Amino acid sequence: MSFTPDGEAVYFTRTEDAVSSIWQTGVLGGQARKVIDRAHAAVPSPDGRQLAYFVPDSAFEALVVSGVDGTERRELAARVPWFPPPRAAWSQDGRWLSYVRAGLFAPQNLFVVNVTTGEERQVTTYEGAQVGIRQHAWLPGGRYLVADFIPYARTQASSDIALVDIRSGTVERLTASVSAQFARPSLSRDGARLVATSTRTVREVWKVSLASPDPSVNGAGPLRLLDERVDAQWTFASRDGRTLLYAGSASGSRNLWTMPLDGSGAARQITAVPEDAIAHSSLSPDGTRVAFVSFEGGTSDIWVQNVDGSDPRQLTSDAAADTWPVWAPDGERLVYGSARGAAQETRVMSADGSGNVKLFDGFFRGDWIRNPEGNGTLIVTSLGTRSVLRLLDPERQRVIWEKEIPGMGFTLPMFSSDGRRISALFQEPTGRTGIAVLDAETGAERTVAWLAFPASFRAIWVDGDQALIVNRVEPISHIVLFEGFWRP
Repeated sequence: MSFTPDGEAVYFTRTEDAVSSIWQTGVLGGQARKVIDRAHAAVPSPDGRQLAYFVPDSAFEALVVSGVDGTERRELAARVPWFPPPRAAWSQDGRWLSYVRAGLFAPQNLFVVNVTTGEERQVTTYEGAQVGIRQHAWLPGGRYLVADFIPYARTQASSDIALVDIRSGTVERLTASVSAQFARPSLSRDGARLVATSTRTVREVWKVSLASPDPSVNGAGPLRLLDERVDAQWTFASRDGRTLLYAGSASGSRNLWTMPLDGSGAARQITAVPEDAIAHSSLSPDGTRVAFVSFEGGTSDIWVQNVDGSDPRQLTSDAAADTWPVWAPDGERLVYGSARGAAQETRVMSADGSGNVKLFDGFFRGDWIRNPEGNGTLIVTSLGTRSVLRLLDPERQRVIWEKEIPGMGFTLPMFSSDGRRISALFQEPTGRTGIAVLDAETGAERTVAWLAFPASFRAIWVDGDQALIVNRVEPISHIVLFEGFWRP
């Protein structure tokens, strides 16, 4: 959402039937009206005569400027990655627009483009995964921007406030957060006052029973398995439902841990990668090996090792983001998502890294299991921002069905132990999180639980498919004011 320069109205994005459009309404209410179709993230120029916004273009976005009614439309930048969602910022004199080119686990570099000539220039040249500039605002004078900034290629790197010189590309870090993240800076027109959001994230692991036919009853009585002191996320359960795998920071740096779900023993750290470099992971079907993502080399790459910590091996090594590795039912292959092509791909390789090939076009966050009908295997994956699940036949390389679940977004769908059901988290527009279960054969869907807290990632089948494990991921935010921030 953004205000008009006179403060009398706001522009906002409304999404209907998976199509986003730009709307305007008065700050005191009244009838909203659509101003531009198939576009989003509108920002008005300082004089209020133009709008900058993004338009979906195949697997990318295009930065466009037009009149406030959509006329005299001009494309200023093409092939902008759609994730993280891009947003432009105007210089105070209206001559320049800035935006960030990023991608999933990719560097986040700042670009500026001259609104009149279309001349574009890259300001920063970061190469590490996730490092770089995010939301930003122009200071008076047109040379400096203030931005929230990630300085390190790590899965849980801090986000701080930084000053960016668009002429030299230098970035001066102004804050050094520890447990919180500074983000979304906004400036007064003279730059003297800055407000930003300071956020810490509560991460817990809960188990939700499916004993009741009433989803409200199931969601009302979950059992907490790990509290926020463990700081666990990206959980995965072994196929036999006995072992929980998670990334936790109890040792001071986020690493992988395993824990028996029957309470018969203590959690045990199984990786020793320094500096919060560990991310997504999964256990092999027999529970003896683990595949995981590591940022240790500065990019998002796939590794495997034994659960006793021995024989760590790096399987991918490239500038692309390789993510969400999941084992094949035979324990000899891995499916994962990659951004090495022109768009997101679903790829497969042997567990030793050989035979690495593209399997399907499109985003992968999902699961792989034997076909319960005894005919090969099945892969289920989400398609990210489209809120669509796809059921795939990897042997025949065909899509069996697609199912849209509004609010699902980046969930990781999971098969039940018998392969006949699929779990997926989704959010209502009110923010309430639900768990959906789909019939793997038909795609028929029903809600099995309404949760009392926000959850993300997977809903994992345990207890003989009579319960699901979920990750509570809840940001706790405050607004911070910096007085006397800028004196030119």
